[in-house]
Amino acid sequence: MFAPLPPSRNVLATADLQGSPTPVDPLSTPQGAASVEGDPIENSKKRKIIHRDVERQRRQEMASLYRSLRSHLPLELLKGKRSTSDHVHQAVGYIKNLQNKIQELSRKRDELKRAPQLNKTDDPKTFKGLPRTRRQVILSIKPCIGGEEIIISTDSRHGVALSKVLGFLTLEGMNVTSCTSVKVNGRLLHSVKSEVIRDDGNHTTNPSQLKQKLMNLLH
Repeated sequence: MFAPLPPSRNVLATADLQGSPTPVDPLSTPQGAASVEGDPIENSKKRKIIHRDVERQRRQEMASLYRSLRSHLPLELLKGKRSTSDHVHQAVGYIKNLQNKIQELSRKRDELKRAPQLNKTDDPKTFKGLPRTRRQVILSIKPCIGGEEIIISTDSRHGVALSKVLGFLTLEGMNVTSCTSVKVNGRLLHSVKSEVIRDDGNHTTNPSQLKQKLMNLLH
């Protein structure tokens, strides 16, 4: 019923059905793809874009740090039209000044820690380790015009015999010029001012020795 095909056409059709390779169109291959990746102009543009972004970020971070630095400086260091380098220079000097002050405060703190606590016996916690008589009397001596001022602090419930103190000072060649007493926070404070009236070598002139003799007398 159908007319037979020419022999040449039958051969081509048979070859197509048997899986012969299809011819490739040379225009369909992206020949320019490899050339784009290795294009030096494009690579240079990319590097410039990356460098510009990094530089922009660096400048933003520096501006933020600079604002933070300015916020920590005193106003007197920021007065006038100064450049960024001037402010940085002022900040360096300010930091060194703070370091010196910190070192000075640390030195004073250490000195206070090492200093003897003259009024340590006023602390009730320290009374437990002292004899009963020594819990009651605190004595100090300081120089005054013409002589010495003796300050005696005692518990108001346990006074001291001031007559013994006055008699002792007389024997030591000292003249009592004034004697006052006052009550403060449940304690009696006696202030005795005296002056030396004779110096024959038999009386006490050293304040530490005088204090020791008075403490022995009162205890």
